[in-house]
Amino acid sequence: MGVVYVDVLVIINALIGWFVLRAAAALASLEMKPIRLCIGALAAGFSSLLILFNLSPPLALLLKVLCLAAIIFISFQISNPRVFFKALLWYILLNMLLGGIASFAAQSGKVIYDNYSVYIYVPPLLLVFCTLLMYVIIQLAVWIFGRPQPDKTVIIALKAADFEMSGNALLDTGFAVSDPLTGNAVMLLCAPFPVYIDAYFKSGEISSGVRLLPISTASGSTLLPAVTASASIDKRKCRDITAAFTKEVFAGDFKAILNADTSVYF
Repeated sequence: MGVVYVDVLVIINALIGWFVLRAAAALASLEMKPIRLCIGALAAGFSSLLILFNLSPPLALLLKVLCLAAIIFISFQISNPRVFFKALLWYILLNMLLGGIASFAAQSGKVIYDNYSVYIYVPPLLLVFCTLLMYVIIQLAVWIFGRPQPDKTVIIALKAADFEMSGNALLDTGFAVSDPLTGNAVMLLCAPFPVYIDAYFKSGEISSGVRLLPISTASGSTLLPAVTASASIDKRKCRDITAAFTKEVFAGDFKAILNADTSVYF
């Protein structure tokens, strides 16, 4: 495999890891804390030492995946699994992009494949230059097209017959649904359900006060059980709305979905 200088390997990969993590944070709209980012970069540097061990392919693949996930976990304070995997995906893609840039810049360099990692004999300064080039490209793209916006949520409190709930609601500009019967805004909620809504999903029983509301989503049109309720946003004045219920599980830290323009109504 040739001579590998451990100190150079760790330092160069830590420096590269710092820039790649910053680029991943920009693309995933993550808050960056310098201390955590530095620790994550050091973890990225030390993870490069996997090349020194003669591991079986399954174990090498497992350790590679665990290292990548651990680096993201260390670098960013993420509690939402969806956001975590989004950041992890960007981190993997950026590493692949950097590998492509480095291999193109050193086409005559010798390539080593070991422990599910590709190592190219590239001068350290050239590798750092490639990293800076990739980082500048990502930052320029973010500056031109804008940083991806995180989900905007509000705190809601909702009351209906024999049912109360409170929590975060996602403001979604794509959810443009109104109640054709009352003209009220519609709020889409997932479990837990009131008893009468649970009865509908289990047996199709429609209790008093429950009606079916046509809802159009990306997956198609459907009828969902709905009731009239009273709701407030961020402790503002209560308004009448139509609460529709779905068995789908929301992929995020929120219990309801509301049209962004509807929030002005409260």
